Amino acid sequence: GKWWCFYKQNGASMSWSMDLETWTYSGNVEAGENVCLLVEEGEYILFHSPRNGVGIKRSRDLQNWTDHGLMKLGQKEWLWAQGRLTAGHVLDLRDEPDVGKYVMFFHGSSSEGCAVQETHGHASLAVAWSEDLVTWEWGGESTNSGQLTGLGSVGNVKHTAIEVISNAGKREYGIDNTGESDVASEIQSVFDETAEVGDASATITFYPGVYYIDAPLTVRLTSVRLQGHGHGGLDIHGANLSGGSILRFGPNCGPNCITFEYTGHSRAFPSRESPWPRKIVRVDVDRMTFMGHNNTGVDTANGYCRFRGDEPNFRGLKWYPSADRYDNVGAEGQRALVIPPAIEHCKSELLRVNGCHFTDLYVGLDIAGSDVSHITDCWFAQMVDGVRYHHKGQATFVSNTVFADLETALTLAYPTMSSLHDNTFAYVSKCFEIGQMEGSSIRGNTLLNWDLSTGAAANGAFCRIGGPSRDIVVSGNSIQHEIDSRARTRTVDEELNGRTFVQFEDCERVSLSNNVIDTVQTETVVRLHNCRDCVVVDNVITHGPGGSAVAETGICKGNVYRKVKIEESDAFDPFIS
Repeated sequence: GKWWCFYKQNGASMSWSMDLETWTYSGNVEAGENVCLLVEEGEYILFHSPRNGVGIKRSRDLQNWTDHGLMKLGQKEWLWAQGRLTAGHVLDLRDEPDVGKYVMFFHGSSSEGCAVQETHGHASLAVAWSEDLVTWEWGGESTNSGQLTGLGSVGNVKHTAIEVISNAGKREYGIDNTGESDVASEIQSVFDETAEVGDASATITFYPGVYYIDAPLTVRLTSVRLQGHGHGGLDIHGANLSGGSILRFGPNCGPNCITFEYTGHSRAFPSRESPWPRKIVRVDVDRMTFMGHNNTGVDTANGYCRFRGDEPNFRGLKWYPSADRYDNVGAEGQRALVIPPAIEHCKSELLRVNGCHFTDLYVGLDIAGSDVSHITDCWFAQMVDGVRYHHKGQATFVSNTVFADLETALTLAYPTMSSLHDNTFAYVSKCFEIGQMEGSSIRGNTLLNWDLSTGAAANGAFCRIGGPSRDIVVSGNSIQHEIDSRARTRTVDEELNGRTFVQFEDCERVSLSNNVIDTVQTETVVRLHNCRDCVVVDNVITHGPGGSAVAETGICKGNVYRKVKIEESDAFDPFIS
């Protein structure tokens, strides 16, 4: 029974009147300008203009609003609108016999025009139409269409599934988290809309559920935290029950599923220098699960479950993808989280991944390099590579994490000032594959490769550190390896790579001490190749017939080796109760 007026003030303000003369202010909505409103089946649908695109919000009471995506229609293909698309105004003309549809008028500006005048440079007016506010069509040389799945069908209210807290405040988005439909474009719109906030930092929260993503996503924020809710454990070869916040990647999502791009701010802090050319990546990911699409060859998409007696196609527990999975696995294999190589004025400053689960992937974390990294309390399983660093990574900390059923747990190009400690490895080919290392430690880790762990575990080794490397401590590790393994670079390789179970190459000042290395190797267990000033003492090392514990090869100098000799043990004190 009221007239309502929405106008540009503090976002979008609103006032109401009974007679169009006396007006009462009724609050404001966090929104852009050019607001228009539709009423559909007791729900208010608000269209507004953020910096780019047409934003949508929904409410039942005009007070509590939920974001439902950002429409850009065909902007990617429209040269006349690639600078900016805005000012969408929607009319309900379904009852007009000559129209029979919703009609949206909007305008766009070219990139060149925006460079001259941001607001309306080289502007063009345009029109699009829809029958359901979800699928939109527009004219041109041929009929085109686009879909805003985030809005949902009219009258079908979606609950909040993603929440964003940024410099601009709090926003909520209704997105399908049942796992039944592809929500890649909607999540990308959330990322893009958040990035449009000036000099933004953001926490993006995914409520419990399954988010099916069948296209790659890109995050362009200098500082971002992605976080989930609930217990995120998921064993796709175990109990087969979902939990927490799961991002499930479809077959068309990849090779880089989520990429964090380098971005900057308009000015430096605290100096306020502007312009400021530096760009960074700071990423924090917490309590989320990332699941690939059949990267291991096990048919997880169709619900393999060992508890109902399904026969797995494990291919002998070799986790490298089967030959028919990809044309080129190195180029196509799914990588869950990716930080690309830095270019001039760019760097990855800080990466934190805590309490996350990665499964059925080619690579879990694929990182060019990072100044500081904390990877803690995570779970990597049923995949090829858990963590890969392609360049130098100083202050890399990996701890309290489980790596199970993998080819290689950690492949690190050059960790310095780093600590890899208190992790558990089970049924893996290689735990640590390190190109170079400096001023770092590997300590307190456990490995179990039992005698039934054929496949990956039969083709690997605990640790290989290449060189030149120096000042390394490897201590307090407990290793139980029940297979007489021979190392291969990949389990699918026909040729052995000639490395031993523990191998140091071109290293100086390494301390290998107080480890239990229980193997049945019928070859040398620990090898020092071209190493200098290293100490190998007080380890319990077992091997099979014909094997040996520790050996030097190549040109070695100044190394110290001390066996644990039972015959030289002191007598034990008497037991007193």
